[in-house]
Amino acid sequence: MPRIKPGDIFETSVLGSFAYLQFVKSHEDFGDLVRVFTTLHEERMADVENIPRDPSFRVFYSVRRALKPPPLIKPTGNVALRDKDRQPLIMRTGGAEGPWQIHEECRPTRTVHSLSEADANLPRSFPIVSHSWLLHYILKANGISVPTSALSVPTATKVANDEIMFFFYFDEQSDAIAAIAHLGTIDILRKFRAELVRDTSRWSLTLIGKMPGFDESVMSSMESVAAKFDGVFDGFEEPIMR
Repeated sequence: MPRIKPGDIFETSVLGSFAYLQFVKSHEDFGDLVRVFTTLHEERMADVENIPRDPSFRVFYSVRRALKPPPLIKPTGNVALRDKDRQPLIMRTGGAEGPWQIHEECRPTRTVHSLSEADANLPRSFPIVSHSWLLHYILKANGISVPTSALSVPTATKVANDEIMFFFYFDEQSDAIAAIAHLGTIDILRKFRAELVRDTSRWSLTLIGKMPGFDESVMSSMESVAAKFDGVFDGFEEPIMR
């Protein structure tokens, strides 16, 4: 695995779009501090220097774990660690009562037991998150709410023998994402994960998971959700039995 350096940019995919995050520094207790750029891109960014740096949020996330096979993120370059005003990147963590830790690029983390006015106004980072929660926060920043279970990995290419797959097609990405949110309210599908990809003319949505028993009412619900968002429900593939 290549050495990870401050400023490294990584790409990840989320429901058919691309998002980017930047490594800031490692923390011995919390893991890797990253800045996550919340702008979603339909196409891959060819030049990481042009990635919009705001809006963004900070979070602790294991970059090294996400790079292990199968990788969840992809290195794409390195840019300077600066905020929109080209000032050093700095933030704080800690609860309401303290103590607090102040994290600044290229400097040791410091612990304080009382906050100065400047420290109190620093942006706060999110807690330690898994990859699915990282994607959840990105979507939430864009006003999109889907179950975190739908964002878990592996994707449709890694199907266990006892899993079932449901297939949907939509003309618009926004309709497909809205359908995922509604399908997540169906109890039996709540823990299903989703893969959304674009082909030449439409968006293909696959739901994958374990379904204890077959229920015709669930099938009817999926057909209704697809129709509600101008999509097509195209049936299912049964579990592969040994």
